Amino acid sequence: MKLKLAVGGGVLLAALHLAAAAPAFAQKVSAGGNTRLAEPSKDPTVRYMTGVELLQQKDFQHAALAFRDVLELDQRNANANYMMAIAQIGLNDLVQARNYLRTAVRSNPKLVDARAKLGYIEAKLEDAVAARDQRAALGQLEKSCKGTCPDAAAIGSGITLIEKGLAEMAVGKTPAAAPG
Repeated sequence: MKLKLAVGGGVLLAALHLAAAAPAFAQKVSAGGNTRLAEPSKDPTVRYMTGVELLQQKDFQHAALAFRDVLELDQRNANANYMMAIAQIGLNDLVQARNYLRTAVRSNPKLVDARAKLGYIEAKLEDAVAARDQRAALGQLEKSCKGTCPDAAAIGSGITLIEKGLAEMAVGKTPAAAPG
């Protein structure tokens, strides 16, 4: 199953926002048009930023390795779990993406983008109850936000994304019309 979930734009901007206070990258080396870090640092902040850079390059395999290094030090880090899920989506491993998103949401229930993507993936994996649970949680955030909090637009977009996943799931389960 090929999932077309935005891995560009907003996700990467969110990642850069989450990592805005991170130190500069280690020295870069270019080979064959690809830029990589010379010696991978074990500093979790540098590994996180490396993962973000690799996601921007759509190098999901290496991004996953960078986020794995971060998660080895802090398994409950909501942002690292979210970004690992994005890498897993890029690798078309929705089951693993769901696992990382579940951890992210348990660690930070107000991480709107993670909750939205979790609801969408739950629908893609045909778990309507779990998708509706995420939709309900976003509905509660929307109710408490009243359109005035900084996440108001993201909450609305997240609800739309989950509803889209549920609609796609319903269409996929609808029996084909008889020819004729």
